[in-house]
Amino acid sequence: MQVQWKRRSLNMRIYDLTRSLEPGMGVYPGDPEVRFHVHTDYPEHGFRVTELRLGTHTGTHMDAPAHFLPGEAGVDGLALAALAGPARVLDAEDLAPVIGAGERVLVRSGWGRRWGANDYFTGFPALPEGMVRAALAGPAALIGLETPSLHPDGDEDHRLHRRLLGAGIVIVENLAGLEELPERVWLAALPLPLRGLDGAPCRVVAVDAGEGRKANTD
Repeated sequence: MQVQWKRRSLNMRIYDLTRSLEPGMGVYPGDPEVRFHVHTDYPEHGFRVTELRLGTHTGTHMDAPAHFLPGEAGVDGLALAALAGPARVLDAEDLAPVIGAGERVLVRSGWGRRWGANDYFTGFPALPEGMVRAALAGPAALIGLETPSLHPDGDEDHRLHRRLLGAGIVIVENLAGLEELPERVWLAALPLPLRGLDGAPCRVVAVDAGEGRKANTD
């Protein structure tokens, strides 16, 4: 497909909201550790191939309905239309936001700056109930978080996942750099299409084309 760029796109800024994956990085308690193993190397074969071992919810990742809902869609079954398009950045302090049908929202809590801290995976703030209700009322297409999950309490975390995933809302967790974003961006959150699996690491980028104060429409 040929893409025609308008002149104003030359001034766009692209933000990478993704955590790098590497051995020894922090993972959610109980999840598999990240391991890189050199499978073939230059001296013997003239090229390198590396074996990766990691969980489906490592680093910046996407939750599919199959994460909590047996028999529901895996990450490869998510609609691409939900994963790319205009998005709005909301502050977690906004306890009564309005979220439109099909909207993509990124929730800025400041927790991303604590990446690497001892309590990053255990002391994070819960997604406010007002934000949950607004996302369900839309319903939103996608909600992205700086935190490693929706709630630090396991039982409540499971309940919230079932509510949002059951409403068809894609969840992205462990985002980085939201504090740098304008209110409105163009978002792409693309996971590996792991057939039938419950989630996948993804590369998430946001584009600011200098239109942050204009209406956000598809």
